[in-house]
Amino acid sequence: MIIYNNIDLSKTNHCFYSSESKTIQITIDADSLAENQNYALLIYKKEELEKTNQAIPVFVKILEKGQNQALATLCVGKYIAFCKNHYGDNTWNKNIIVEK
Repeated sequence: MIIYNNIDLSKTNHCFYSSESKTIQITIDADSLAENQNYALLIYKKEELEKTNQAIPVFVKILEKGQNQALATLCVGKYIAFCKNHYGDNTWNKNIIVEK
C-alpha cells in the first residue's frame, strides 16, 4: 500500500517564476474516482518518465474525497499526469502540453 501524507507541492513553481510558466486547471474524469476515497495527483515530465521508472514528479497534490480538480503551475513542456488510489494503482492519466 502506498501512503501519501498530505504532500502538497501545488504551490511550488519549478520554473523559478519565469514568464514561461503557466497555471492550468486539471480535471479528472469523475468516473475514474470513487467518491469516498482520497487520491494522489502526480505530474511528471514526459521525457523523464519515458527514460526511467524512477522519475520524480514535478507536481503532487492530494485530492480529498469528492475532489476532481486541481490547479498546477507548470513550465513550458510536455507532461503526463496520473491519478493514483491509496494502493498506488493508476485510475486516470492524461498527456499535458504547456505552450507559451
